[in-house]
Amino acid sequence: MNPLFQSARIPSVVIRMGRLTTLLILLFCTIHSSGFSQGDVENVPQAQDSIPKFSLETIVITADRIENKLANSTSSVSVMRAADIRRLPLEKFSDLFSFIPGFFVVNMDGIGRNPSINARGFYGGGEAEYNIVLLDGKQINDLETGLVNWNLVPLKNIESVEIARGTSSPLYGDAAFGSVVNIITRAENTPRTALSLEGGSYGSVNAGGRTRGMWDNKPYQLFLSNERTHGFRSHSTWRGTNIGGDLLLPIDESSGLRLSTMNQWVKFDDPGPLTDQEVLADRRGSSVYYRNDGKDERRHQFQADYNRSLSEAAAVKAELFYKFKHGISTRTFTNPSPIIDPATFSIIGIYDTTQYGDTKERDLSTNQVGLNLQFTMTTETENIRNRVLVGFDGDYGHMTSTYYNAFTGFEGDYDATASTRGAKVSAGKNSRTKYAFYAKNELRVFD
Repeated sequence: MNPLFQSARIPSVVIRMGRLTTLLILLFCTIHSSGFSQGDVENVPQAQDSIPKFSLETIVITADRIENKLANSTSSVSVMRAADIRRLPLEKFSDLFSFIPGFFVVNMDGIGRNPSINARGFYGGGEAEYNIVLLDGKQINDLETGLVNWNLVPLKNIESVEIARGTSSPLYGDAAFGSVVNIITRAENTPRTALSLEGGSYGSVNAGGRTRGMWDNKPYQLFLSNERTHGFRSHSTWRGTNIGGDLLLPIDESSGLRLSTMNQWVKFDDPGPLTDQEVLADRRGSSVYYRNDGKDERRHQFQADYNRSLSEAAAVKAELFYKFKHGISTRTFTNPSPIIDPATFSIIGIYDTTQYGDTKERDLSTNQVGLNLQFTMTTETENIRNRVLVGFDGDYGHMTSTYYNAFTGFEGDYDATASTRGAKVSAGKNSRTKYAFYAKNELRVFD
């Protein structure tokens, strides 16, 4: 037998001595404890309870489409209040996700204006999103791709953010694989006006203002922001303006109508990728292929929310929205231009030592209108509570897209000639209709 695997034999004398030592220690402890009098015991300082106490009464609506305690939610939900957001070193709203478990943020432009956010590994490569993003309960994903303008709302105008990680398709539709994010801007009706002016590196300037109060006994809020930056690299200028707000119109004691709008104008340059050699030469530069790439876009959203209490136990809600977007974008794709042997169809060389660029310009318009109806009823008997939620979601979207030739050629061609809109390449129209009925029943038998 290998001596490394032989078991060692412990002498029985050692075992007996160990037992005797244990008995002596126990006897000493018993005698020592019996020496205390009753008064001594009362004078012994009591240990303070150092276990921290947490309050789990935070109310969320995103995971269930109805108000619920965070402790009762069966989804993985994170809630960030305005006070929590102010404590973090954030410049843009998208920076928030770097502090939330389950998310990974890729800043495509290096400064957070054009981020791609990965939730639980669902990554669309910048061409698609698997996150449903709501603004005060209404979806703001783009109609044609599902992408999200993560910085549609200025950071200072956000009151709270609710994030439900994981799939929520039964309640929010086909694209809700990674997460559902609800950005809430509506705050209390306390009158307040705030102005801000910020500046930083790369010629960054951000000016904004927000006011809320009462107008003819009707609560309102308005906000405005204007931001611009030269960007980290050449040809990466970014300019954006946001205007929005809402007005609550009370109808009677049990019902009210809220009107809201969100508008944004964005124009930015896209410096494109750099090769390894270009990075070593100047990591803040931009290739001549992408000197005309960028986007000029505007979007508008209008919404009307009607809420009515039918009784102490039942309520109905109706939401109607309209979204419009128009944008012109220029984008370049580069590839080597190969020489192909017509006999074998194999690549035998390239025409030029540089890449071959193909630049296209796209003119895109989308219109979308939607309706949501929801009925809730809550009944309670002693400790048992039953809540029923029934609803309908529907929307119709229409898109027109036209592509134009802008420029093609090698690096020298791009360096010598400016690109302009050329002949129409293709044009198309498409539409999408979505509708769904949903129902939920929640039975609470004890707290």
